[in-house]
Amino acid sequence: MGRTFSVEEINTRVRNTIQSRHPVIGVSASSGLVGKASEAGGADFIVLYSTGRSRVMGQGTRLIGDANTVTYNMHEELWAVVDDTPIIVGVDANDIFNWDLHKLLKKFQAVGVSGIIHNPMIGIYGGEYVKIRTAIGHGFDREILLTEMAKDMGMYCMAYTWTKEETVAMTKAGSHCIIPHVGGTGGGLTAIPHKSVEDCVKIINSLIATAKSVNPDVLCLAHGGPFKDPESVLDIYRYTDAQGYIGASSVERTPVENAVMGAVKAFKSVPLRRM
Repeated sequence: MGRTFSVEEINTRVRNTIQSRHPVIGVSASSGLVGKASEAGGADFIVLYSTGRSRVMGQGTRLIGDANTVTYNMHEELWAVVDDTPIIVGVDANDIFNWDLHKLLKKFQAVGVSGIIHNPMIGIYGGEYVKIRTAIGHGFDREILLTEMAKDMGMYCMAYTWTKEETVAMTKAGSHCIIPHVGGTGGGLTAIPHKSVEDCVKIINSLIATAKSVNPDVLCLAHGGPFKDPESVLDIYRYTDAQGYIGASSVERTPVENAVMGAVKAFKSVPLRRM
């Protein structure tokens, strides 16, 4: 059964990983099976996204249902099988049915979560949409407020960012971990078109430098785009200052697709007994 980690316990865990010269790895786990296997594989974080539910349903990553309720209900399944890894949950800061963010965070805190990340996140829709929603009080500012509140409540905070302005804001809000997001992850049966490695490396380095200029001690990881498997993720460590990687589709979708396809093909290739 799961346990709750303090911010200092998570920071110590992260420092030990880096000092051992290994990357910090967070994985999306939208089922108990993926969570249990991820912990056995050595994940530093289990990150629970409502959007991840669509991946294990065989769909591409997409919004699904009432995000906070979906996340809350999924947490129990992970809590039952993840024993010694921090569980970070995605919280929708713009959920009109849970507008009281303090109350919402207390609800998640009460069931043992160790931290939060803003998800679904408005930044993925691009700058113009962010401006429109933020102008009416339903935007990125709410995600910043969520992070500030969670940090003040003693929760570990992670944040996806797409621009320098967002990176500055989330780092100042107290996020312990900044994750430059370079778009949907390629690969697999529902691959998403993405930027080149060269373009993504420039974005990652720019946002990491921005975060470090605000807080030199902030943990910086990377996510998305062409970085879809261990081989391609090597380019993150070769060409950027990221200290690790967050895997979503690259952990709970494409490896499952490949494993199941391989198993079925292997079973199919066994000949029937000669009559």
